[in-house]
Amino acid sequence: MKILLTGATGWIGSHVARELIRRGHEVHATVRDGSNRERIADLSKLKIHVGAIDALFKNFTRSSYFFGCGATGGDPFGSPALSF
Repeated sequence: MKILLTGATGWIGSHVARELIRRGHEVHATVRDGSNRERIADLSKLKIHVGAIDALFKNFTRSSYFFGCGATGGDPFGSPALSF
C-alpha cells in the first residue's frame, strides 16, 4: 500500500517507517528542510519529500494511508520554565 508518513526522522516515526517498509509498503515521508536524517539514512526504499505536505496529499488515492508521527518541535513548557 501507498503510505504517507510525517515525523520519519524522529524516534517513533523512524521505527514506523522501518516496519512499514519491511512489510512491503510504499512509504512516502515528509521531512523539514535541514532535519537530521540519521535515523532513516539506511532506508533506501523510503521516498523522502522535503517541505510542505499539502502538495503531496494531492497525489494520494483513496486506498492510501496516513501515519502522523510528527511533532511541532520546540520547548513545550516555554523557555521561562527552564530558567531557574
